[in-house]
Parts: sequence; structure tokens; C-alpha cells
Amino acid sequence: MSIKLALRFTLFCLVFAVTVANAAAPKFSISGTGGLSMPSGDFGDKEKFNASSGLSLGGAADYVINSNFAVGVDGTWNSNKHGAEGKTTYYYDPTGIPLGSATYTKDKFTTSQFGLHGKAMIPSTGPLSGYGLLGVGMYNVTEKWEGTIRPSSGPAYADNGKETTDSRTGFKVGAGGEYKVNPQWGVGAEADFNSVSQDKAKVGVSSITYMTVRAMVTAHIGQ
Repeated sequence: MSIKLALRFTLFCLVFAVTVANAAAPKFSISGTGGLSMPSGDFGDKEKFNASSGLSLGGAADYVINSNFAVGVDGTWNSNKHGAEGKTTYYYDPTGIPLGSATYTKDKFTTSQFGLHGKAMIPSTGPLSGYGLLGVGMYNVTEKWEGTIRPSSGPAYADNGKETTDSRTGFKVGAGGEYKVNPQWGVGAEADFNSVSQDKAKVGVSSITYMTVRAMVTAHIGQ
């Protein structure tokens, strides 16, 4: 699925929301989420970014167009540990002679995202409902590390730093479900796949991909 297709779908939903005549009071929902972020592809590859599963926190606000569609904004923050964190790696030349070691006490990726989305609801008459989701947004990935390099000859020295990718456009596709405890509150879960284009000449890969699975609490307004 292309970013252009996701953008067209989201823009269509936004235009549709503005043009739909609705005499009833506006209906909104506000959600908070928390769960797991799971790197995939080059992001999770041990020979490349080597990121492991970590915490994912987020939130969203939706305008309910009707029983079939909703549009909104969302944001997430993910933290993923690099595989080198807490470990000592030893280096050797091609003949097997030790060159030294590196130990990193801290090495983490943080990914922030903010964007727009559209939801297609699965018709339901009971408290349990489901939906499909498609969205686009801006993504930013930062790696921050603190470590010590110990050459086989010479004194040890600190290796501390931070690298941040350019803000890049990405898309997400996912699905979720909710159980309404009462007309004002609901609990549920949501899972989505995210793909962010990258400048391979700068970061070494053409895209960063990951999945999130999060529990959700939602407040409904005007419903």
C-alpha cells in the first residue's frame, strides 16, 4: 500500500466529514493507549538497527461522522532498546587478533509520530464493536547511546551520542475493537503496522517499519 493511497483515503474522509449534514450534536471520542512496539524489517534486523520490542504510548481524538465512519488525529511515542544495550562486544581483526571491546550502558531508539486517520466501523448493535484504520503522518526516529570503548592498546574512552532522522512521511494500517462499558466510556485494543520512508544514503535503509499492539480507554462525548 502506498503513502499516496493512504493520504487520499484520509483526505477523502476529512472532506466527507465537513460536507455531511448532521443536525444532531457533534459526536467525539478521546482515547489513551499503552502497549508494545515491535520493530520489523531493517529496524529489527540484528545486522542493521537491531531494535527490540519496547513501550508504546499514544492518544487519539476522533469525530464520529456516522455509524460507519470516523476521522481524527493521533500521536504515539515508542521506546525500543538497541540489542547492544547492557552488553560488551569484542572486536577482532581478520587474523583473530583482539582489537578491543565496547560496552553500552544505554542505547535506545525513540520514535514519535503525529498524523491523521480514517476509521471504517463494522456495523454493531451491541456494546462490542470493531473497525479498520488507515492513516498518514510525520515520523521521527532518534537513537541515543552512552558507552565506553576499550582498545586493546591505549586508554578507554567514552562513546556518547545522539542521531535523529529527518521528519519523514509514513503510513499506518490497522484494526481495533472496543467494548462500551456505558454510553460515556469504553475499553478496547488496537493493532497497527507502520511504515516510514527513509533516505537510504543517510541512514542506510529505505524504510523503517514496526507494529504496535496497545490497550485502549476511550471517553465518548455527545454520544
